[in-house]
Amino acid sequence: PDQKYDLILANPPFIPTPDGIEGTLTSNGGKEGSRFVDLLLGRLGQYLESDGRALIYVFQFVKESLPLIMDGLNAIATRRSVEVTPAQSHRISLDAYSKAYVQLFPQAVPAIDAWRSALLAEHGSGLELCHYVVDIGPSREAPGRCEIRENFSEKFGANFFVPSENEA
Repeated sequence: PDQKYDLILANPPFIPTPDGIEGTLTSNGGKEGSRFVDLLLGRLGQYLESDGRALIYVFQFVKESLPLIMDGLNAIATRRSVEVTPAQSHRISLDAYSKAYVQLFPQAVPAIDAWRSALLAEHGSGLELCHYVVDIGPSREAPGRCEIRENFSEKFGANFFVPSENEA
């Protein structure tokens, strides 16, 4: 905490998790999966050198082709360039994700249903989930920008791409 770093690699707990599901402490990222990611982004200036770089692996809800975390990233992009790179080929629907939770935690169906309903009430229908790598670059004098880049294989290697299937 007393020094800044040139490189920060982070894989914080990011799994969107309904309240009331126990046993997921190491992966529970809160209702939208951003609890710890938001904390990290809020403190990034304290820990990252101005010419430093941060790579953060996240699993995000997606609304209208944009991860929900984009507002927080756009705030950082006023000072740094930010690339958000999908790490899987097909997104997962909220319905499929909710069904998987029901299969894993059948005793928690009321909590899962309440969580799903709250997400739909807040964000509307059409929510999906996708893994991303957030690449936050050095500070700049010119305004930065935040953009989605479809260049995972070139940037990180095809072997690290998350296998996913189209649900259709």
